[in-house]
Amino acid sequence: MRERKPAGDGKAEPTVIFSHASRDPIMGAGCILLFVVFWTGSLLFPFWFFALIRARWLLTLAFLLAVSAIGYVGLPRNETFGKFVAKWVPRYYAKASVRCDSSLPDFSTGKTVYLCHPHGIFCDGLQLFGLCTDARKHLRFAMSEVLLWAPLFRLLFCLLAKPMGVSKASVLRTMREGHSFAIAAGGFEEATLTCLHKDRVFVSKRKGIFKYALENGYSVVPVYAFGESECFLNPQGMWGFRFWLNSLGVPAVMPAGNPWLPLLPRISPEGLHVVIGQRLSAGQIAEPKTEDIDSFHQRFVDELKKLYERHRGLVGKEGVDLEVW
Repeated sequence: MRERKPAGDGKAEPTVIFSHASRDPIMGAGCILLFVVFWTGSLLFPFWFFALIRARWLLTLAFLLAVSAIGYVGLPRNETFGKFVAKWVPRYYAKASVRCDSSLPDFSTGKTVYLCHPHGIFCDGLQLFGLCTDARKHLRFAMSEVLLWAPLFRLLFCLLAKPMGVSKASVLRTMREGHSFAIAAGGFEEATLTCLHKDRVFVSKRKGIFKYALENGYSVVPVYAFGESECFLNPQGMWGFRFWLNSLGVPAVMPAGNPWLPLLPRISPEGLHVVIGQRLSAGQIAEPKTEDIDSFHQRFVDELKKLYERHRGLVGKEGVDLEVW
């Protein structure tokens, strides 16, 4: 659904790409649990592997290996499955929407990076962005290299969208090929910072992506998920130790969501709303200087703050400021 209505001051309001009209927490929870189970199951796959060998459940092991292998053979995206998941995931939340701050984005246009914030615990906002727009048909979606090669999760993701890794090599390869992609730019550090009732982004030290964007002539688009920080409780403090774990590729979080099923998001009355910001471009510079990178990075941070200030009322946070770490 797409709407564009005039605001009271005569200016056009953001374009609503998607919003759900009815809630179904059971089906929504089932689809979100699919992500969570495949995510945790993939991380525990080595344990399952040796446990099945030890128990001599060789037929079960062979079946799991055969199913998992499908994800490595170029499995095409399944539109029917994608529509099914896209229909029910948003209906888990009290409210859910995806909207644009300006004109509708053309996801088929190459050389664009969608920098999505905040990461949250399970990237619920990024899921909404990918599932409920044409983004999943055209963009690559970056994820941890561990999850990218984790058998079960890779299989699930390939059915929904086109995956890529978050490593420098993966990002540069994707850019050299001219593909547009979306990435939770704050990474595990931003997940670690997740705090109920506080909106935080980890972007001050994230300048590498802007260097690569300049070198390859890419535009960047800020994307913010309002309500992501309300999805899970997460212990605070011990930042130095936890950021050190993050640097090793370890997500230093201890999430608690829905009281009945803690790995499901909390259901906030304000819901989850994704807003796509304005495209920023600085042209192509083969060998960008430090000041070029800093300038492009600062433009993005400024635009992200403005995006947050323009739309924080969606979740009743008119008096809350965005914390930039």
